[in-house]
Amino acid sequence: MGEHMNALADVLGRGGHRLLLAFPRERSWFSQARDHGAEVIELPSIENPLRSGFRAEIDRVVAERSVDLLHAHFSYALPVALAFRSPRQWLGRQPRLPMVYHWHNPPKALQAQGVRAFPGGTLQTAIARWGDRVIDRHVAVSSEIAELLVSHRWTVRTKVTHLPNGLGRKPADPVPFRAQPSPLVIGTVANFREQKDHATLLKAMALVVEDGVDVQLRLVGDGATRPEMEALAANLGIQSRVEFLGSSTDPAPILRSLDVFVLSTHFEGNPLALLEAMSHGLPIIATDVASVRDVLSSPSLGRRVPPRDPGALAEAIRELVANPDARRSLAEAAWTHSRSLLSVEDWAVRMMDLFESTAEGVHRTPTSGSSVAADVPK
Repeated sequence: MGEHMNALADVLGRGGHRLLLAFPRERSWFSQARDHGAEVIELPSIENPLRSGFRAEIDRVVAERSVDLLHAHFSYALPVALAFRSPRQWLGRQPRLPMVYHWHNPPKALQAQGVRAFPGGTLQTAIARWGDRVIDRHVAVSSEIAELLVSHRWTVRTKVTHLPNGLGRKPADPVPFRAQPSPLVIGTVANFREQKDHATLLKAMALVVEDGVDVQLRLVGDGATRPEMEALAANLGIQSRVEFLGSSTDPAPILRSLDVFVLSTHFEGNPLALLEAMSHGLPIIATDVASVRDVLSSPSLGRRVPPRDPGALAEAIRELVANPDARRSLAEAAWTHSRSLLSVEDWAVRMMDLFESTAEGVHRTPTSGSSVAADVPK
């Protein structure tokens, strides 16, 4: 997030604009964002935008800092709350603020329903359409999200832009290939929450270890389900084979210690961890969900296995342990493909173009020195 905001501040600054970041609380990378020219303010009301007074706070920030466009993230309650017009708007004294809404994950209300199962007339659809009244552009980080929004009629196709996340620093060289490592080191980078399904990965590891395969698992990340996963590793008898490494601001050294990268997620927006693994030239095994197929678009780029299936995941791990040539082929294909992946700078340029075209389409083009506010809760 910090790398994306730094790049956005740089690009907007070169274009004569300003970036205002509104967060509910301080983050570790705010000082870097300020060094890149962004202004950062605390706005606790973002955590509960449906409460009384949120609309007035947004109006105050917009007026005080001459904001031309609002870029909202994560909580769909933001546009829902802003869809209620302020008194100044009812009186015609305040023009409507252009808004871009950013979808980092599929809408929770639609994840279990499938792209073609349109739930006509549901409460979620009604709420979504209410929020869509004030959204000028939806940014979807995956093609799956874009299709869900349109197929379920939460918005119209002409308002949706598919823009995946960008990669920050791309390594100059791939991870050195080890044909016969002992042990073979498997790893993942993922927050510990139900979505990431560390349980399936641990159960797959137990099956592989049972077969006498010499493997080690390194888990980067932290979160609510970590204690449960530590207990599961102990119950499975593989605690000596699993390293819980906690959060890392720079996972690159750990990635470069791996032989295989695995992602056992239930769903994703745009799996940045996979992109980073590819940029290091790691062979990949990941669950066969829509957003992963966006990244592993060909079998040559990685093995895809059914989600929530420890047996299938274990079989894919066994194959790559037993077949160094297959690992080498996947690694080389991932490395080559990663050279063409979108960078955070490319992402920021496309975002600025989107901001400018959106603001121009609503009322006017932002003038030199204008502000773009990006509020990112949670």
